[in-house]
Amino acid sequence: MRRMFILLTVFLLPASVLGQKTPEVPAGQEEIIKQTERYFDATDRQDTKTLDALLLDDCMAFYPRGVTKTKAAMLKELGKTKSGGEKEPATHSTADLKVRRAGNTAVVTCQLTTNQGNTPGITHKRTLIWTRQDNRWRLLHDQWSFVGAAREAEFWSDYFRGDNRNYNRKPNALLAEAIQGRRPGKALDVGMGSGRNAHCLARHGWDVTGIDRSDGALAVARQQAIDQGLRITPVLQSAEQFDWGHGRWDLIALLYFHGVRENMPKIRQSLRPGGLVFVEAFQAQPGKPSGGVFYEPNELRNLFAGFEILKYEEVEAVADYGQKQQQLVRLVARKPTGHSSHGQSPRRRTAPLFRGLRARSR
Repeated sequence: MRRMFILLTVFLLPASVLGQKTPEVPAGQEEIIKQTERYFDATDRQDTKTLDALLLDDCMAFYPRGVTKTKAAMLKELGKTKSGGEKEPATHSTADLKVRRAGNTAVVTCQLTTNQGNTPGITHKRTLIWTRQDNRWRLLHDQWSFVGAAREAEFWSDYFRGDNRNYNRKPNALLAEAIQGRRPGKALDVGMGSGRNAHCLARHGWDVTGIDRSDGALAVARQQAIDQGLRITPVLQSAEQFDWGHGRWDLIALLYFHGVRENMPKIRQSLRPGGLVFVEAFQAQPGKPSGGVFYEPNELRNLFAGFEILKYEEVEAVADYGQKQQQLVRLVARKPTGHSSHGQSPRRRTAPLFRGLRARSR
C-alpha cells in the first residue's frame, strides 16, 4: 500500500511542480543529488554495503522488457559479480539531471552513461523515486528505459549474443504445444530475437518470416538456422516499418512483443481467415500502469474482440524473459473463417489445439 501511495503521489504532483523548468542542479536539492550520486557510484563499485543502506527493503528495479529485481536480488547479483573478480569497476556520467519534490517524495530523472573497460558506454534514461525515512533519503524505485530506437536495437543485439542465460532458449511452450499435428502454412514471428520460435515453426514445416530491428539478434537466428538445417526468412525491420500485407499469414506469433496494441489493425488485416495468433506477455500488477508487454486482466480478450478465443489464461509461471515466476497472460485466438479477399480458402485445422486441454478463460 505504501508503494502504491507514493507512486500515486508522484503521478499527481501539482502542475506547478511538474510543469516548471528546473535547473540542472536544483537549488535546495543537494542532499537528493548527493544520494543519487552515491547510489550510482556504489553500483559501479559493486559496493553492496553502501547499497544496503541506501535502498529501502521493498525497493524495486524495473529493467527493459519486464525484467524486475528486488533489493535482495540486486545485492545478491552484485555480490556474485564482485566475488568473481572478472571485471574492473565501471564509471559513469550523468546528463539532463532533474529533481522534482513533493513533501517526503522526490523524483530524479537523468540520462546515465556507464563505461566498462574499453567497451563503448551504454546510456539509459533513469527514473529514481526517493522517499525520506528516518531523516534521510532512501531509494524506493529505479526505472530503466532505452534512449531512442537505435539504442534499444543495440541493446537487444548484445542481449542475444554470447552466453546470456536470462531468457528461455527453448521454443515458447504455448506455441510449441499448439502447432503439434497442425498443417503448416505461412508464419510471421514478430520480434523474433534469436529465432527460438521461428526455428521451432520451421522444424515443423512452416514457411517462417521473422522480423526484428536488432541486427545482432538476426545474425544469431540466421546462423542457428543454418546449423540446424532450417530455412527461415529474417527481416531487419521494426514492426512499424514492415509490410504485414493483407490475408498473408496463417499464424502470427506475438510472444513478449511490446507493440500488440499499436499494431492491432495490421494483425487483423494480415491474418488469413482461420489463421491463429499467439500472445504471451506479463500481467500488470495492481497499482502499476499497463503498457508495452504488461496487460490488465482481460485486456487481451478485448483487443481481439471478434476473434474466436481458443485459450486465455492469467497464470503464475516462469517467464521466457527473466526466467523466474511471474504473473503472465496468454492468449491463442483464431480469425473468423470466411472468404479471403485473395480468393483463398482458409486452411483446415488437422488436429485439435492443446490436446487434452480445454480452452480456459477467467
